[in-house]
Amino acid sequence: MIRYACIVQWSDEDNVFIASIPELPSVLAHGSTHEEAVREVMIAAALAVKVLTEDGHPVPRPLTRRHHDLLRAERLKQAQAILDELAARATRVELGETIHGGLMHGASRYNLHRWAADQIADITGLPVEPTDPEAG
Repeated sequence: MIRYACIVQWSDEDNVFIASIPELPSVLAHGSTHEEAVREVMIAAALAVKVLTEDGHPVPRPLTRRHHDLLRAERLKQAQAILDELAARATRVELGETIHGGLMHGASRYNLHRWAADQIADITGLPVEPTDPEAG
């Protein structure tokens, strides 16, 4: 069995631990404890590797800790670039034009930025701080 490192995070929304394996992006599992989530994701990873092998697809090699750190840094950099672009657009366009049909009627620009940061954090699994549109 190939030994992959996994990332475990607590989900307030789901009230469970969620485990993932960066080399196998479609492999996720959850559990009520940290250990259960790890155990479940390793079972899912073994099945994914088996299916990849049987179907003749390449099996990703485990990344080193340094590669994981670099991958995390790159994902955070990409997320921050997206957030910065959203912030720039929001300051150039009136809030009412930015949010079609009043979807977030009455929302402040900061709340829009907070929402965007939360969406990016959900996608990347990394914490992202919103840019304050009122700051210089």
